[in-house]
Amino acid sequence: MGLDLNRKLAGRLIGEFVVIVLGVLVALGVDDWNQERSDRELEINLLDRMQSELLADGADLASADVDARARDWVLDAVLAELGDEDAAARLKPQRLDSLRHPTRRDSLRAAAGRGAAPLFDLVARPLRIFRYRPEFDLSSDAYQEMITTGTLGIVRDNEVRSTIMFYYRWARDQADNERQDAGYRVRLEDALASIGVAPGDDLTLAELASRAQGAPTFAVEVRRAQNSIRMQSEYYSRIETVRRELEDVLKSKRASR
Repeated sequence: MGLDLNRKLAGRLIGEFVVIVLGVLVALGVDDWNQERSDRELEINLLDRMQSELLADGADLASADVDARARDWVLDAVLAELGDEDAAARLKPQRLDSLRHPTRRDSLRAAAGRGAAPLFDLVARPLRIFRYRPEFDLSSDAYQEMITTGTLGIVRDNEVRSTIMFYYRWARDQADNERQDAGYRVRLEDALASIGVAPGDDLTLAELASRAQGAPTFAVEVRRAQNSIRMQSEYYSRIETVRRELEDVLKSKRASR
């Protein structure tokens, strides 16, 4: 009798224990499911924001690159007027025609490259484009949120996560290189100072070339400035390549949702 009672009591205790364990497991499973759902919603939100920021980066890179190409064109145009055959060869025929015939405005549309119209009239006021520096401003709010909150790990896809990290580290390094390379500005200012002008002055290309005729060091300093400007364009090109890689990866992930 006592043995049967003990067995019944043990069975009841085991049953209650199993119920408690199952309840805990179910609760944990529900919590895990809720957490997983929350993580997926946060991942989608962050990646969608990142995709929008990448579009802004692309536009900013294109604008900065057009400005850099326009600066390079202006300096080549001045050097061509000073008899630099290499500079003249780099100018497309319609660009050189713009220099020879400033009233033919239609040929200026190709002056900045990529078929975009330049921000300033590069023949009538070529130095205006040097009033400010073209600069790439990295849009990284979503990425910074991932880093500061430790949520980068919720991105499940290893390829997506590694591409994200690569792009933002690479872009930041390249942007830092651009900001640190202020040498071209100094060299250009020195070159212009040698002929009595400054970046932003309202001189035509013809007037600028005329003043530069009597300054033997002008062409040398201009060529040095061009090297730095072209390096900036190279920075933009490298960043754009990696940006497109990340953009393609994110588009592929969105399509597979």
